[in-house]
Amino acid sequence: MTRLISEIDLFSEKAIRLTETLRENIKKIEMLSELNNSYNQLIARNIAKINRKLEINNENVLNINFTYDFNIEDFKQILFEEFYNTFSNYHIPGTSSVSVKEVLFIIEPNEDLLALDFKSFYAKLESEIDLRGYKKVNNYVKIVTDICSSNINFDIYKLILKKHLYNLSRFIRIRGFYGDRELLSCSFGQRRTAVIVTLLMTGVKPLIIDEPEAHLDNKLIADYLVDLIQKKTRSSNYICNP
Repeated sequence: MTRLISEIDLFSEKAIRLTETLRENIKKIEMLSELNNSYNQLIARNIAKINRKLEINNENVLNINFTYDFNIEDFKQILFEEFYNTFSNYHIPGTSSVSVKEVLFIIEPNEDLLALDFKSFYAKLESEIDLRGYKKVNNYVKIVTDICSSNINFDIYKLILKKHLYNLSRFIRIRGFYGDRELLSCSFGQRRTAVIVTLLMTGVKPLIIDEPEAHLDNKLIADYLVDLIQKKTRSSNYICNP
């Protein structure tokens, strides 16, 4: 009897520690939204600052600018993979995970979803399933509804969603443009032009350029880059190796 009481006490202490840890983690998670907003604002300010420095009025250089967005496709894929792995015991053999993902995301995984309580979420899920003509007897629909019919599962889903929705370091995507074309689709020479001009116009650290004229248009070099590089060289922050 004494041993049983001792074990109960140990489990009680463990439960108290776990409960406290859970509370602390929930507080940290609740702060993620605020941090996410502040980081978004910081990124937006810095991108705008860079773009202002790149306002170049020269016929030899196309407009260079940068944008940023949240890579929603990668985000959804990673979110779904963790969701489905977490609830793998609900999987029905032979069921397409692509179809499960499609049904799960008929309610967009965003902050609007996070604002829903369990009853509202589940009612909306069932309504959307009916409106879109999904048959509830299909295994991929059944998997989603079985998982989401539990209040605890819904809370877990929201925690997984917050984990990835506010992970800017993983899903933020910064894209550069030369003229109207994204740099990834530009020629090597255009990309080189954009990179050199961007570094010269926005850089704050010493820059060493080896053969800066390689793969660049001769007119661009003569009418723009030579003057720009000389100007930066005179500032004593740049070293040019022609």
